[in-house]
Amino acid sequence: MIRKLKVCLAVIALLSTAFSDQTAAQEIKLYPVDEAAKDASFKRFRDRLIVALNKHDRKFLLSILHPKIQNSFGGNGGIKEFIADWKLNSPNSKVWTELLTVLSLGGSFDSEDRQKIFIAPYVTSRWDSIQNKLPTGADAFSYSAIIAARVPLYSRPDAAGSTIVFLSYDVVEVDYEHSVGKDAERKELIWVKIKTLKGQEGYVPRDKIRSSVDQRAYFKKIRGKWMMYIFIAGD
Repeated sequence: MIRKLKVCLAVIALLSTAFSDQTAAQEIKLYPVDEAAKDASFKRFRDRLIVALNKHDRKFLLSILHPKIQNSFGGNGGIKEFIADWKLNSPNSKVWTELLTVLSLGGSFDSEDRQKIFIAPYVTSRWDSIQNKLPTGADAFSYSAIIAARVPLYSRPDAAGSTIVFLSYDVVEVDYEHSVGKDAERKELIWVKIKTLKGQEGYVPRDKIRSSVDQRAYFKKIRGKWMMYIFIAGD
């Protein structure tokens, strides 16, 4: 009787392990979402902002910043800090391309203190929808999302390398330590080393993958006017 019980327990344990392995190998997708059109006033605002960013319209950009805009987790916030942080007085300011990239990736509405807000990009605004599907203890610094369809996973950090698999909006594990940047400190990544949830390892171009804690923007309407009150990266 005891022997049969041990055999049964062993079988249950084996099946449990197989089920866990199968679960761990399941794909998780984070598909693009853009809810801007759900609010006509916000849609008009965002369209106007995109035009202004393409024209490097400094006056318009400053006009839509909240006076106490949060620019980092360590600063005091405010428009002067925004100007300094983004070197807005320089013709080479990266704010134009960075904010355009954020807005181009859609986003969704949420609420804060009973007030409707819009969060961009969708990778940030929708990350919570897949958070509980990730391995226990996983965080946004360990996992990111592929932001396009049929992105090649290369065997090495080179487009001439062999393609392991094509990824479409997959959530993947990232390995920044072994990613490739423009310099030894990897301050500007070119290739990101990743591992799929099925265990396939390789490299994807930096512009095809995004973390929920990468640069993101938060907008809310104040006295009838949409304003950007957070533009931040990190956690």
